[in-house]
Amino acid sequence: QKTGGDLHGFFGQEHLDAVAPWFAEADTFLCGPPGLMKSVTSYFDDAGLSERLHLEEFTPSFATVSDDVTGTTTFSGSDVSSENDGETLLEQAEAAGLSPANGCRMGICFTCTSVKKSGCTKNIKTGETDTESDKKIQLCVSVAVGDVDIDI
Repeated sequence: QKTGGDLHGFFGQEHLDAVAPWFAEADTFLCGPPGLMKSVTSYFDDAGLSERLHLEEFTPSFATVSDDVTGTTTFSGSDVSSENDGETLLEQAEAAGLSPANGCRMGICFTCTSVKKSGCTKNIKTGETDTESDKKIQLCVSVAVGDVDIDI
């Protein structure tokens, strides 16, 4: 029997057949470099199996800066404020000299979750905006829409 260590090259059907021939009936969890993520996602979409594929990303794979950036981002737990530059709240916190807990760049999702005390944020993965106060949000996929206060 072939093992995953015997396979080389870019992702393809042969990889699944060799290591998990039952993949079509199982849930698949994927985390890896963008090229691999794109190939596997495309394969599962084409096979009609996208509902069985669960993704986690090392880094967001989308642009984060908006052209119409306004407001101030306040990190009230640290008494730090900065002008909103359109980057994710994680990147803004780090640029302001803060070190919020995160594992985003290591594939450890939800470590950067913090409480938004007030303001409007936009999830850059889904495009959804949220104005609910005292709500936990992921800093790595959230951008400020106007004035926002984060408890960091």
